[in-house]
Amino acid sequence: MCGYGNGQIKLWDLKQCSIIWQYDNSGEGDGTMNNNNNKCISMCLNDEQTLVACGSADGNCRVLNLNNGKLLSSFACFQPSSTKNNEEEDDDDDDESTATTIESVTFGTGHLLICGTLSGYIYIWDINTKLLRSTLNLQSGIVKCLLNEGYLLYTACLDGHIRLIDIRNGEPLKEWKSGGGQGCEIMDMIITKDKRHLLCAYMQGLCRVFKLKE
Repeated sequence: MCGYGNGQIKLWDLKQCSIIWQYDNSGEGDGTMNNNNNKCISMCLNDEQTLVACGSADGNCRVLNLNNGKLLSSFACFQPSSTKNNEEEDDDDDDESTATTIESVTFGTGHLLICGTLSGYIYIWDINTKLLRSTLNLQSGIVKCLLNEGYLLYTACLDGHIRLIDIRNGEPLKEWKSGGGQGCEIMDMIITKDKRHLLCAYMQGLCRVFKLKE
């Protein structure tokens, strides 16, 4: 499964080196906006491997049927912009476009879809009802979301902090800090197979290991 800079999503047959299906969202909404800002940033599969979610630079997360590539739903993950004058809009246009980027997507139990954005917001959607369950503001750009034990959400942020949240009620449970300083931004994060440690890679070239369980 591959997502591309032009917004296309392709499912490849690795043995035959051929495309099984291809999704193209160029026909959605305003053409100019899509051409400039629909690049695929993040992807994930659900546990049953029947759905694929793709987070894009335009702030939309598209959920497709993995078997045929049909678009099932699209979830808008951005805050309504406040009223600005033309000069402010021109100055902030690039920043706003970047902030809408969905850097991480993951499926949760109970038909949930969790999207983390560069603006620092987490959006938790119900895929079946297409309703927004909750919105969480972490005050720092999110680069990775990992779900553990069905409801424990680990979020890696650009301020160098890892925040643990209970997605059932949005309650913050714990926070790990990198120590700050130049290059403290987290670039990637994984949980070990035994669920005992959390590994983070930082912009400064360091990798830190955090203990989750004794």
